[in-house]
Amino acid sequence: MSRSLNNIDIVIPVYWDSVACANWNIPRLYKEFNPKKIVVIGPAGIEKQIPRLNMVQFIEEDTLIDGLTKKAVANRLDEILPGSSSRAGWYYQQFLKLGYALTCRDKYYLIFDMDTSTKGVCFFDDVGKPKFYTSGENHKEYFETLDRMLPGRITKYDPKISFIVNYMIFKTEYVCELLDIFDQSLSVGNSWWEKILNSIDVSYIKEAGFSEFETYGNYVMKYHPGEYSLDTVKQYRTIDTFISMTPTNEQLEWVFESYDSITFEDWGKSNYISVCKILMKHGMPVTVATSIHDFFGFIKLQIKYHWGKIHKKG
Repeated sequence: MSRSLNNIDIVIPVYWDSVACANWNIPRLYKEFNPKKIVVIGPAGIEKQIPRLNMVQFIEEDTLIDGLTKKAVANRLDEILPGSSSRAGWYYQQFLKLGYALTCRDKYYLIFDMDTSTKGVCFFDDVGKPKFYTSGENHKEYFETLDRMLPGRITKYDPKISFIVNYMIFKTEYVCELLDIFDQSLSVGNSWWEKILNSIDVSYIKEAGFSEFETYGNYVMKYHPGEYSLDTVKQYRTIDTFISMTPTNEQLEWVFESYDSITFEDWGKSNYISVCKILMKHGMPVTVATSIHDFFGFIKLQIKYHWGKIHKKG
C-alpha cells in the first residue's frame, strides 16, 4: 500500500499553543505522505510562525465559512451556559474541519490534528478504499448530542470501537451530505454548527459534547456501508509525558519503533522525559516507560475507585 496522497490535501487547524508542533510536524507530514498541499487553518498572524514552505497554503479561520467565527461560537456558548465560552476553540476547530468540505473541490481531504504525527500509516487499502482507523474510546455524551439533534439517525456502529484517533480521511461528498442533514434538523439555530451547540446538554457543554470524527465515522458506516475499510494503529495519546513537544528526529524515530501514531496531549512536563533519555541512550524501547506509566496510572485509578466506594458505604 502506498502512503502517497499526491491528489489530496492535508488540512490542519493550527493554534498558538500548537505552533511548536507545527514547526517540525508540517515538514514531517509532507515527507511522510507527499500530499497535493498542506492547508493550514488558523487565526490571523499565525502564518508568520509556521514553516514558510511552498506546499503550505494558509486560510484565516474566520474567513472559511460565512458567519462561523471563534467569537460567534464563544457568544453562542455563553448564551447557552454563561462561562462556557472557554471551550469555544475546542468546538470551533471541529466545525472548521467539517466546514472545509464546503470549499473543497477534491474527492477527499485528510484532517490531521497538529499535535499528532504518524509513521507507516496508510489511508487507502489494497483495493483503493479509504480507511477509518479506530480506537477503544467511549464517550456516550457525543451520541446523546446526536440523538437530541437527529433522533435515532446516527447511532454507534460498534460498541467496542471509536473513530477518534486525531486524524481522518473525509470524503467531501459525504461531509456535505452530513452538514445538509444537520441544517435540516429541528434543533434551534440558524446554521448547522449552531444546531450542534444547541443540542449539547448543558451539564457537559464546558467539557466535551461533540466529536467530528465520531459523528462522521458512525454516519458513514450506517449510510454508506462498505465505502470505507476499518483498521487499527498502535497509538499513544500523551507522548509528551515521555519526550519533548519539540522532539529531535532521533527521539521521533525511537518512539516510532514502538508506535504508529503519537499525540502530544498533556502539554506538561514529566520526570519520565529524563527516564526516556536514559532508555534511548541504552537502546531500550519507549514502551518500557509507557508501560510503567500506564501501570501506575491504572493502580491510581483503582485506588481512587475503591477508596470512593468505601467512603460511600461509610
